[in-house]
Amino acid sequence: TEKKNANWEVSHNNKQVLLRTAELNKVLDTFGFNKKDYENGEEEFLESFLHQPD
Repeated sequence: TEKKNANWEVSHNNKQVLLRTAELNKVLDTFGFNKKDYENGEEEFLESFLHQPD
């Protein structure tokens, strides 16, 4: 059952990633961003997003 559990964990993690990506895409679309804005990585993206001038 150990292998079965490991497989479940991998598929569960993949689902989490997919869900997170779908949520992220919704947020990006809402704010008029697209994936390219996000490709530099989450932290840089959030930094630039949070520190935009008004």
